[in-house]
Amino acid sequence: MKKQLKAAKKVAALKNADPEKKAAIKRKLAVAKRFLKKVAAKAAATRPKPIRARIATIKAKLAKAKNPVRRALLKKQLRLAKKVLALKKALRKAGPEERKAIKAKLLKARKSLVKVAARAKKAPKHISVKIANIKKALKNAASPKRIAALKKQLKAAKKVAALKKALKNATPEERAALKKQLKAAKSVMKWAAKRAASAKPKPIGKRIDIIKAKLAKAKNPVRRAALKKALKLAKKVAVLKKKLREALPSERKALRAKLLKVRKALVKVTAKAMKAPKHISVKIANLKKALKNAVSPKRRAALKKALKFAKKVAALKKALKNAEPSERKAIKAKLRAAKKALKKAQKKAAATKPKPIGKKITALKAKLAKAKNPARRAALKKALKLAKKVAALKKKLANAHPLEKKKIAAKLLKVRKALAKTIRKAKKAPKHISVKIAKL
Repeated sequence: MKKQLKAAKKVAALKNADPEKKAAIKRKLAVAKRFLKKVAAKAAATRPKPIRARIATIKAKLAKAKNPVRRALLKKQLRLAKKVLALKKALRKAGPEERKAIKAKLLKARKSLVKVAARAKKAPKHISVKIANIKKALKNAASPKRIAALKKQLKAAKKVAALKKALKNATPEERAALKKQLKAAKSVMKWAAKRAASAKPKPIGKRIDIIKAKLAKAKNPVRRAALKKALKLAKKVAVLKKKLREALPSERKALRAKLLKVRKALVKVTAKAMKAPKHISVKIANLKKALKNAVSPKRRAALKKALKFAKKVAALKKALKNAEPSERKAIKAKLRAAKKALKKAQKKAAATKPKPIGKKITALKAKLAKAKNPARRAALKKALKLAKKVAALKKKLANAHPLEKKKIAAKLLKVRKALAKTIRKAKKAPKHISVKIAKL
């Protein structure tokens, strides 16, 4: 709601600008209006459900819940939801002088309900519930990556369940070893759950927008055909999902089976479109963009090399179009060699791609914990501070207004360059003698 208010204020400010300035800010106004529409849709999606529907949902969750902590929180949530319902009823029947006091009470109860609902959401579910949820997700999974991640998660969850069962019946001398095993199994399950969550498909509306954007940029005929097919299937998925929501209970099973079939076909076609070669001009544009955002000297050198070969491929393709029959064979041989060199250079450039900022922060923390040399510790502390700043700016950029994105992107690049410089400095910093002895 705060974002929506900020966007609305920006649109109002642009609308009330001086008449002589209006021509210059027409584009800005159009961008601001688009952003306001997007934010308004997001705000509408976060609107709470009617209280009666929420009470029914809480009751259903409470019936399934097995974990004592979760059950206690759900009971508290149900009690507060009923209180909100009673206050809403009282507000409708209240006189003008009583309304203010009831409204204040209602707001307080609603805030408490939101807090408890968040806690109940975070509360751990019983292992049998987790296993049932993973099995359900596995049944509906379409992409091979997600299926593999869910299978790993299911295996880890079953191991946790088996260890919990063994712990109940264990003798006092076996308990310490089993507890250790259970702790390790839980950490593996947590890691597997994160992997499975990252493999979760995007909402179908977003996927349709992404495919449309890719199709608008695509130049290669093979890639265009694959993207068109993917778009057609994505639209079919959206239609089937809508049908499923409005369907009768007797029709749901058939629609679910049909939907899963179409989703699997969409995954296959999307993978095919991903593998389809991009037009050389698109490759050149992508390399230029990557070079603009690259900060490490190693990555810059690799990207420059790849860009050089890409330009060579483009020049040879152009030459092949206008070549005489006698020259074509020699140009084709050169083009093959250039394509091979480009592929090799692209692989090298991909290998120099920086790690995700979260992993970088974890690695820096681990290095800082081990570091003993004061100069090295100071450099690592600085690097950690900059890495956290990069993470914050990336988050800001993802939620930024389109008119603010350019400024934030420039700031982010500056901080990333400083981070790369500091990491190199930390690498060159002398290690403590005890560390050197340990390595020897």
